[in-house]
Amino acid sequence: MKVFRSIIASGLLATVALAAAPASAALYTGTIPQPGETNDFLEQYGIGEVQGWYGGNLYLSSGGPITITVEIFGAEAGFTNSFTFGDDVSFTHTGSETATFADADGILGSSDALESDTTLAGPGLLDFCFSVNSGAISFCNGANNDDLNANPNFFITFDDNYVLDTDTTDGARRSGTSVFLFLDDGGAQNDDNHDDLVVRLSITDGTFVVPEPGTLALLGLGLVGFGMARRRRVA
Repeated sequence: MKVFRSIIASGLLATVALAAAPASAALYTGTIPQPGETNDFLEQYGIGEVQGWYGGNLYLSSGGPITITVEIFGAEAGFTNSFTFGDDVSFTHTGSETATFADADGILGSSDALESDTTLAGPGLLDFCFSVNSGAISFCNGANNDDLNANPNFFITFDDNYVLDTDTTDGARRSGTSVFLFLDDGGAQNDDNHDDLVVRLSITDGTFVVPEPGTLALLGLGLVGFGMARRRRVA
């Protein structure tokens, strides 16, 4: 009975957290880079447009804690930009470097990551943040901006073992076990190239999701169902 109560309580807490989490004013699909712009990270692999989500925020829909692998692929930026995930992961690209990407063979893979680390996370809004221009602006997942030109924001796209979503004739994927985050720091007006910091998150158990704002509570209820199903298996 104690196990059952614990599972239900954790599921309800996840529901409350998801429902109360901040959401972007808009969530919509699109591609990077914008017409006339160059994403230096994609270009070195011969990748054209990639489709995904603007104004989205990333959640973990499964129980935890789950190990998340964080890979940093570099940046092309005049600003000093940083990425942090909880207390375990921190990476800074200094603006003086301008462009830092690894490209051994022109094929995107784990060997192209400049840094790799792991952290633990439970269900709900993932605890990562971007810092732009030496900390002049900081914003976290849950407060991703959908103003593409005026403010920093990050673009979300799900991949399949480092194969990016380049088929723009279908809808952008909303869930998966690995996802790329492309930061645009707003330093160059209207550039929208989203290569100012490139990060990949992946898991082997669980699912990342980019939910519509109105479905956050339903996602939490799904976690309750997950807990109840686990209770039946234990019994």
